Amino acid sequence: MLHEVKFRCGHTAMLELTGQVEERAKKAERYSKHIICPDCRFDAAMVDGYNPFRQEIVFPIGFFSTRHP
Repeated sequence: MLHEVKFRCGHTAMLELTGQVEERAKKAERYSKHIICPDCRFDAAMVDGYNPFRQEIVFPIGFFSTRHP
């Protein structure tokens, strides 16, 4: 089922979320608290000094550890 999901960075997107109603609500909440939208991730990757092998990456909107699911 399509849901409008708000990402941690504040952007929104329509995503296909599957599962029971409660599971979809948990997934939407997880996106809003932990996941940065693909556009912001791409922009952060283009910043000078980007190293994909670092364990932690500082994004313009805050701190994000690559160890999070």
